[in-house]
Amino acid sequence: MNNLLSFSSLKLDVFSKDGVRLKTASGFVLEARKRYYLITSRHIVSSTNNPEVGQQDPVSKPSVLKTFIHIHGGEGEKSLPLPMGMRKRLTVPLYDDNDAPIWIESRDNRPHQPIADIVALPIPFDMTLELLSANTPGMFIITDSWSKLSNYWTKISALPLSAIDTDVEYGPPDTVHIIGYPLGWAPEGPDRSSSAFWRTCFIASEIYEAGRTRSDVFFVDPCAPQGMTGSPVVGLKNDRLKLLGVYSDESTAEFGANAGYVWGAWMLKDLIPQGR
Repeated sequence: MNNLLSFSSLKLDVFSKDGVRLKTASGFVLEARKRYYLITSRHIVSSTNNPEVGQQDPVSKPSVLKTFIHIHGGEGEKSLPLPMGMRKRLTVPLYDDNDAPIWIESRDNRPHQPIADIVALPIPFDMTLELLSANTPGMFIITDSWSKLSNYWTKISALPLSAIDTDVEYGPPDTVHIIGYPLGWAPEGPDRSSSAFWRTCFIASEIYEAGRTRSDVFFVDPCAPQGMTGSPVVGLKNDRLKLLGVYSDESTAEFGANAGYVWGAWMLKDLIPQGR
């Protein structure tokens, strides 16, 4: 049996405006109110967590993310095996025509304050339709107007926003999983699409702790391999999925223990626009 979480995580390739490949990282798709968002770390898209840094060299400034998004399907209430799904290339620009960032970040990201290393990139609705309407034999998108014509459906593999509010408590030393792509990871070679790599860790600090510079972060031990920054951090206690946060390696370089930094998933509820 395959796990949907393995297909919801994404390997991200970051390119400059001039087409120079800068780095690889991880991210994941979040589904909220029938819309999809690409979630990753802020320093991946901005290449810095200091908003006071001046203009970057165009050759080194991230401009585009490229990835493969997984689409699975089924008939009625039955899902087909996930490996039978398909991957579609997705190119996500990071700036609009006025060179303004497209990503959504925390409203608390102000000068002289610690920067929340977490962002959401909207996947445009028309792009979603294009992805879902690929030539998949015998499969159609279910919409209100088409539902009487077919009981086949296709859907982007994604974590639901509701997984943040699963009513299962977590704290040290509970087990959690970081699901992403270490540098070069792929069972069939570094340039082939594959399901994600799972790293199992333990929560190493209280999740809400008064007196910290920021109370919306916590640590896990051991840290994940390089390249997994931007991955979802999830718990599967009592066979129930809970989205706990977004993994970041940005703030662990000088940390004495072999620990990883996690930004709390509850911040995503502030990033995702409200309403229908």
